[in-house]
Amino acid sequence: MMNYKELITFSIIPWINVLMLYVLNFFKIEYTLIGVYHELTMLPSLLLGCIFPLPVSYTHLTLPTTPYV
Repeated sequence: MMNYKELITFSIIPWINVLMLYVLNFFKIEYTLIGVYHELTMLPSLLLGCIFPLPVSYTHLTLPTTPYV
């Protein structure tokens, strides 16, 4: 089971990926490179950054807090 530290890490890393895309665009790096980078990484980044934390955090909230014997 994933703990909160791992959940935060897996939630922040995709947003760093999106930030890197905008940094490349800001500095006018090769447009073909930006397009390929965008197409290959934007959908997984949004899924990992927005959708993945929801079910994982839900399972953390609904787990019983009593220790197993």
